[in-house]
Amino acid sequence: YLDGKLIEARIERASCFIVNVIRCRPPDNREPKEDELLACSEHLLKDIRDRRPKVIVALGRFSAAFFLGKPAHDAGILRMRGRLLYWIHPEDTSLKVTVLLTLHPSFVMRMESSPGSEWPALFLADLMAARALLVSDTLVYNAGKKAPESGNAPLTGSVADTIARAPEENIKPV
Repeated sequence: YLDGKLIEARIERASCFIVNVIRCRPPDNREPKEDELLACSEHLLKDIRDRRPKVIVALGRFSAAFFLGKPAHDAGILRMRGRLLYWIHPEDTSLKVTVLLTLHPSFVMRMESSPGSEWPALFLADLMAARALLVSDTLVYNAGKKAPESGNAPLTGSVADTIARAPEENIKPV
């Protein structure tokens, strides 16, 4: 499902590094506990530090919670999807990354068959926003504001704002 949505958003799958916040599924497919998420966070931090991405797309509430620094039950991904964060790696403050919060593909896939569901279109719009951020020579932040110098601060506005302000000439087919 995700591969198909990446194609629709004109993002090459080979250019993506997809990793789970939690490296192994808990017994009986239950949701991971906070201590399990914390135990896996070192691996994720190392992956981010090693790869130094320009943009991270946080898929779902566990991923959103990691970047927000909140417990997963407080992440509120349905309210937060489409938001941009300016995230600074806690172990390497020279590594600053734009993080886009969005829905988990399995949720979107389940919602596709619901009549009138807007979630699939919103998910695709989020992926297209990520692409706009990736191909832009300079990241264009909401309302023309520069990113804050420090802290994992939410940027104001929405992804739609960011796309609207990205110069069209910087959005080229991949």
